Amino acid sequence: MKRESAEYAFVEAANARIAPLGINITAWAAACDRMGRVRAALCVMLLDANRDHPTAPVMNPGGALRGMIKAQNRSKLNLIGSLIGLHRRRGL
Repeated sequence: MKRESAEYAFVEAANARIAPLGINITAWAAACDRMGRVRAALCVMLLDANRDHPTAPVMNPGGALRGMIKAQNRSKLNLIGSLIGLHRRRGL
């Protein structure tokens, strides 16, 4: 699979999770605008995966996405750290 088609599929998968997670389309659009579609999609997937976090579950994915946008604006968004934490919790 070409990189472009893999990125497209990843973004579309995240886009499909927006409504079920209760994320407002304006939050999704703002995330895409501020950090790019692939990073925004990664944020959505991380939020979805962390709804069952053992100590700090994501209860409001839309609010959490807006918080991630703010962190991105301050250059404080650490997606690699989030992925590492998810990896460790899931024992992968």
